[in-house]
Amino acid sequence: NQVFTILVEHTITTITPDNPGHPGQPVDPDNPDGPKYPDGTDEYQVKRTGTQIIHYVGAGDKPPADNKQAFVFTREITFDNVTGKIISVTSWNVESHTFGNVDTPVIPGYHADKVVAGGATVTPDDLNRVITVTYAPDGNPGNPSDHGDTPSPEPTPEPEPTPNPTPDDQPDSETSSDEHFEKVKAKDKLDKTNPKKVAAYKKERKIIKTKIAKQGHTEIAEPIEDKVTRENNVKVVSDPVENMAAEPKLPQTGEADNSIIGLLGMLLASFAAMFGFDSLHSHDKKHKN
Repeated sequence: NQVFTILVEHTITTITPDNPGHPGQPVDPDNPDGPKYPDGTDEYQVKRTGTQIIHYVGAGDKPPADNKQAFVFTREITFDNVTGKIISVTSWNVESHTFGNVDTPVIPGYHADKVVAGGATVTPDDLNRVITVTYAPDGNPGNPSDHGDTPSPEPTPEPEPTPNPTPDDQPDSETSSDEHFEKVKAKDKLDKTNPKKVAAYKKERKIIKTKIAKQGHTEIAEPIEDKVTRENNVKVVSDPVENMAAEPKLPQTGEADNSIIGLLGMLLASFAAMFGFDSLHSHDKKHKN
């Protein structure tokens, strides 16, 4: 007796872009009860087309036709005829594709917003790119482009504001007015809109204030006659000494009626008067003794 062993293997089918599957349909049209194509074996699974479309608008009745470019991604899928399961899937022929650039057609009387267009990249999962080129009539500044831009006007510079006088610019009661300074004559009023002149005027005022404070003029707030009389307890019979520090100032300008020289003279006169009274008092005591 002889024994024969027959080994039966599952058949497989490979679908390609040129021979895609038809899910649910028999692999062999002559054997409708035989193996059928499983899901995931249709043409889209093995062949995908990426596109770049350049669309032209705005050229009146003369727009160029769309420029179309295409690229096909491909791969293969194999499945088991008995079980209907997919056994293997190859990689796509490329992972991505970048299209070339296209020169924009020239339309007489119009200019476009792009000199060239294109350069889009597609992948099997991101297939379509649309690029729009817009034309505008020549000389239309409302549609900027590579050919018809109009320069914007230079901004007009704004004038610098005139500084307002501050309280520090007004003369105070301890200092003389503008006419007492070398750089500001009585006939030439101080120009308070000139920062340099205002700064020089303030500097002169600070110098005068310092000199007056050092010489004790801040104490001359009452008539010198009353101060001397109170300290010596006698009445002075002499020419009246004018108290320049107590003199009223002019209401509008704040100017004193007398100069710094007058104030210094008064101070010297008061010292002389006090020393004179002390000498007279000592002489009377000696005479009585």
